[in-house]
Amino acid sequence: MSYGELDPSASASANYAQANVNWRQGHFLNKAFLAAADSPFDVWSDDTDGSPIDVYICDASDGAIEVDLPAGGTGDAAAGRTVIVLKSDASGNRVTAKAHGSETIGGSPTLVLSTQGACAQLVFGASSWHVLGSV
Repeated sequence: MSYGELDPSASASANYAQANVNWRQGHFLNKAFLAAADSPFDVWSDDTDGSPIDVYICDASDGAIEVDLPAGGTGDAAAGRTVIVLKSDASGNRVTAKAHGSETIGGSPTLVLSTQGACAQLVFGASSWHVLGSV
């Protein structure tokens, strides 16, 4: 089953019903598993089937991984969609989230996750990516 977009012109009850279907089918906080061979990886480049991928679980045991954030003022980022990046392995290799162009993530061009279980939830606002929460 595929993700169903919410329709701004539909009734609130119709959108609520669709949101419940998406949730039951696991379409919110869908995840992608990334490895060093996938690096660099463009966030949301995997939306071709209509299912949003919002959680990136990165196994860097075979090498560092770069997760490239999209331009913040466009598309899903401009609409306030969040991204969660998680480092799942215990290796010394880093997982690096990289902002687009001159944009920043909490004031820096990159956000580095270096320990197992480290994660960050990011959202774009104004002219930069903000860290909503991190471990």
